[in-house]
Amino acid sequence: MYFYENKNILAVDDYEDNLLLIQCIFEALGCKVRTACDAKTGLMEVKKARPDIIILDVMMPDMSGIEFMNCLKNDNLLDMPVLLLTANPNILPEDAPDADSICYKPVDVAGLIEEARILLESDRFC
Repeated sequence: MYFYENKNILAVDDYEDNLLLIQCIFEALGCKVRTACDAKTGLMEVKKARPDIIILDVMMPDMSGIEFMNCLKNDNLLDMPVLLLTANPNILPEDAPDADSICYKPVDVAGLIEEARILLESDRFC
């Protein structure tokens, strides 16, 4: 549990209940969680203060999670782990090569926590 203390997480999802769930889970582990209810706001949040990890919905009305990652990549800001969330079981890792992991909805809380831990511990992002 102490590993998560003071980690900064940005959750981007157009569904407020998903944001609340992510916020509750990770704040209970000691993280600082910022949320954005659309991709454009999420991009502004990344530029304001770089998170340690982004938990990102794939399907949003203004811009998909894939497009979001492309924007980060174009601005040389894709230097943090991105964990995608999707309800679409047909989205595979090869469909989102810039994502570092994918979790499927409905969210398995233990699985989400474990995937985030793995990414946060990765030497690739230190």
